[in-house]
Amino acid sequence: MRRFYSGGVVCRYTAHIAVVLALVGPASAAVSLPTPPVAAPAAWYRADMGVNLGVGGQVNQWLDQSGNGFDLTLAQGAPTFTSNAINGMPAVSFSGSDALVGNYTGEAATIFVIGKAESVGGAAQSFAGGRTSDNVATSAWSFQADSPGAGRAFTRATTADVTTSSSFHATGLAAENIFDKHYLQAGRLDTALGSVELHKQGFLESAGASANPLRPIDQMALGATYSNNVLTDFLTGDVNEVLIYDRVLNDNEMSEVQSYLTRWFGGDPTQNNYIAASWVADTDQNLFMLQSADAQTFTGAYASHGPLGSDVVRDPSIMFDQASGYWWTVYTAAHWSVQSDHLGLARSKDGVFWDNVGQIDTSSVISGNPRSWAPEWIEDDDGWHVVVGLSSNGGGILEMYEVHPTDAGFTNWSLPEKLTGLQSDVVDGMLTKIDGKFLLWYTDKTSNPWTNVLATSDSITGPYTVDPLLQGNWQPVGASVEGPYVVNIEGDHWRMFFDQPGPGTKLLPGVSFGLYMDSFDGMQTWGPPAQMVSPAKRHLSIMNLNISGPPLVGDLNGDGFVGIEDLSLVLSNWNQTVTPGDLLLGDAFDDPLNPGFIGIEDLNIVLTNWNAGTPPPPSGLAVIPEPASVVLWGVFGLTLMRRRTV
Repeated sequence: MRRFYSGGVVCRYTAHIAVVLALVGPASAAVSLPTPPVAAPAAWYRADMGVNLGVGGQVNQWLDQSGNGFDLTLAQGAPTFTSNAINGMPAVSFSGSDALVGNYTGEAATIFVIGKAESVGGAAQSFAGGRTSDNVATSAWSFQADSPGAGRAFTRATTADVTTSSSFHATGLAAENIFDKHYLQAGRLDTALGSVELHKQGFLESAGASANPLRPIDQMALGATYSNNVLTDFLTGDVNEVLIYDRVLNDNEMSEVQSYLTRWFGGDPTQNNYIAASWVADTDQNLFMLQSADAQTFTGAYASHGPLGSDVVRDPSIMFDQASGYWWTVYTAAHWSVQSDHLGLARSKDGVFWDNVGQIDTSSVISGNPRSWAPEWIEDDDGWHVVVGLSSNGGGILEMYEVHPTDAGFTNWSLPEKLTGLQSDVVDGMLTKIDGKFLLWYTDKTSNPWTNVLATSDSITGPYTVDPLLQGNWQPVGASVEGPYVVNIEGDHWRMFFDQPGPGTKLLPGVSFGLYMDSFDGMQTWGPPAQMVSPAKRHLSIMNLNISGPPLVGDLNGDGFVGIEDLSLVLSNWNQTVTPGDLLLGDAFDDPLNPGFIGIEDLNIVLTNWNAGTPPPPSGLAVIPEPASVVLWGVFGLTLMRRRTV
């Protein structure tokens, strides 16, 4: 998704004259600095910069990009450079006996690593580690993918003893396979709080007791770690980027850096035309985000973006809410064999890292064997709604209901209201609205085989009528199907995605999930089924970003262009506190510590995306300031700037 910090930001508290210069520069100029959003890392290694190769492509040196001169040189083996390790982006690859080392000094307190460990052998593997200055039996810190049999990741700190050391672990889920995929991991060693933390994919994975104080370091390694100051636990896999801070970053800074580092995981999906959410049965605690240029071939599920709390994640439905500036997902929060009286709810600022924000309570109408199943978003003139299958009559038989948020923050929700005109034992409802009429696609499980059905109504809650004349020829014959999801491609071209769960008659030989059919005449007739290409295919929720995507980041007034009017919205409320999330009042940046405060972060968002989009046509009323006026305006703004304190 378009991220507020993709490519870096303007310096947060100094050199504000650059802000004014950016405004009066060439029309095509954009403020984009390839630096982390949190300043002053102690060491920084990225595979797309500073990798020096020797004979045969061997990596002889990896230059520190922090400016502190902690360059790494070859210690042993022959690490190589891989130009296309993940999404067309490079890595330094290690073969199980390679290491790069450098004379890093100080105390490492927050470390970020992007890399992949391959599931080979039985020994522990280390992405990176720090050597202690007093020659003890363990490393000062290390990032490890434990042995494949254990399948876990952890980081450690040490005590300050002179000759001995104790290890303090933050260990990932024991049953989790963390091999053969690139992950973003982060470790935070907080002696003040007495904890060592492991973060993965932007979420706190685990925490444990910490050493106090941290042990000093006199050398670090990539591709290995240390024991008794000897390199050990060599990596077979890739390292894409390492960021080291010699201080404890706060939660907000952690989030900013991790959001910035997600450029490795697919770049900016909104550069494609479609985005989808999905799940797979063997890893149903994770939300899989997919992207596509043609709504046929989807990529991006190599990394899971969760978990979202203690619930499972099934049937995720995504949308972008322009008012709040967040991506939102609502999902089935339990297996079919497990009773549940709620739905899961999560949100994301960039569509990559998701925060579990609670539950949608459906218990008021549920009886018997409670189920809350397969929710889907729809936006109407009065805001967002969710249709969901609930077991309101006992026995686990589902009927369709509607719920909706009753506040802008999606904190409070209405009681479920039943959709009228439908029979019982229906599920997987999905709504579209065309010319004022609601089209409800759903799965009828009373039929054998299961069938997908289309019903229409003038209201979200019904009554609905199944009109045989609207059914066309899209219902496959002789196979159970479920999970219909219809997306408009362009004009009269519509595409319906659905699942065909086995066992039973296969719609296509060897195919179980992830099928689609096309209509080119406004859903009157449909073509034959085809197989989508995707690493995750269960119950897709798909957005055509050309139609329903998020607004341009930095475009606060919604005119499709980031320019002087958006800057005006920020400066007119400078240093004020407004309604959080109100773009028209200049609140472009979601600051959990200062909700609604208009300051340098909001300005950075506008300037980072300056001149993006299509300039609106002249209306005869708009007055574009002369450069001199902009300078005066900027100078006036500078007098208002102050360093934010939290």
